[in-house]
Amino acid sequence: MPSVDLSYNEVESYISQINLAGKIVEIVGGDGKTKPLFISHPSLKDKMYSEFEYKKVYDRAVSEGFLTVKETEELLREKGLYTDEDDKEIAKLRDKLDGQKKLLQMITRVPSRKKKTIDNIDKIEKQIEAILIKKEIGLEHSADKKASEAKYLYLTYKGVKHPNTLEFYWPTLEDFESEKDVVLRRECFVEVIKLNLGISVDIIRFLARNNVWRVRYVTSLKTGASLFGRPVSEYSVDQLSLDYWSNFYQSIYDMMPEDRPEDSVINDDIALDAYMESYMKEKSREASAARENKKSGDSKSAWDHGDVIVTKANEAFEEIEYSDTFESAHNKKDNSLKEYDKKSRDKRSSIRNVRRRLKENL
Repeated sequence: MPSVDLSYNEVESYISQINLAGKIVEIVGGDGKTKPLFISHPSLKDKMYSEFEYKKVYDRAVSEGFLTVKETEELLREKGLYTDEDDKEIAKLRDKLDGQKKLLQMITRVPSRKKKTIDNIDKIEKQIEAILIKKEIGLEHSADKKASEAKYLYLTYKGVKHPNTLEFYWPTLEDFESEKDVVLRRECFVEVIKLNLGISVDIIRFLARNNVWRVRYVTSLKTGASLFGRPVSEYSVDQLSLDYWSNFYQSIYDMMPEDRPEDSVINDDIALDAYMESYMKEKSREASAARENKKSGDSKSAWDHGDVIVTKANEAFEEIEYSDTFESAHNKKDNSLKEYDKKSRDKRSSIRNVRRRLKENL
C-alpha cells in the first residue's frame, strides 16, 4: 500500500517544480488580495551568505544574553517543562517502533496483518513527534532560533520573485526590510522555509519509481545527459533527494529475479525498507560465513596438492612427463617433480664443489 497516490498531472507538476528548483504559490497579503509569486531555491552564493547572517546574529544574540539551545534545554528541565521521563518515554516508544518494523519484515505477504503493523508504526511515530514538539516550543527564544530566523529572512528576500519575469520581488534588501505588508512578508517567509525543507520523502519516493519520471532518469543514465541541466554542486535539496531515490530504486529493479521484491512491496515504502533491511542482513551473514570458511580452509599451496600449471617459461617444463590419464599423469608429474628437485640439488652441489676447488687452487 503506497504512502501516497498521485495523479499524472500531480506527478508532472512535482517534476516541473523539482526541475525548476522552485514553485509558483498564491500569497494572500494583509489587504486580502492574492498575489502569485515564484519561490525559488537559493543559489550556492545565497546559501553561503545566509550562513554568514546566521553566525553574525547568533554571536550578537549570545553577547546580548540569549541562551543557546543547550542552555535553554537545561532550563526547561530545571523548570520541569521537559523531563527525563520524556526522554525515557521517547526511548520506550522507539524500542516499540523498532519491534514493529522487525515484525513488518516477517509479514510482508500477509496484507491484513501488514496494514495493522503499518498503522501501529504511524501511531508510534506521531507519539514521538508530539513529545518532541513540546521540547521545540520551549526552544523558540534561544540564540539558535533567533539566528535561524535571520537566515531564512535573507533567503526570503533572495528567493521571492515575480512569476513571469523571475525578477526579485524586492529589488534590494532595504526594500524587503521596509516592506509595510507584514502579512505578505510573513507568508513568503513560511513558503521559503517549506521549500528549503524539501518535498516530503514519501512523495519523492513515489516520483522516483513512477514511469513518468523513470523514463527521463534512465535516458539520462544511458545518454550521459545532465539530469537537471546543472552541475551536481548546484542541485537543490529536492533534486538531490530525487536523484538519490532514483538510484535506490534502480538498484532494486536491477536485482536478480530471485532476490527482487514483488511490485506490491516495492510500491510500499515501509514494507520495502523492511524487506531491504532483512535482505542486507542476510547478505552480510553470508559474507561473514564465506570469510570464516576461507579462514578455516586448507592452507596448503597448489604444489602441496599436486595441482599446478608448469608453463614453458618454467625450467621444470622439459623434465616433466605427461600421460593421457589423470591418475597416471598425476603420479608421473609428482615423480618427475621429485626427480627434477633431486637433479637440481645435485647440480647445485656440483657447482659448489667446483667453486671450492677453484678457491683451493688459488
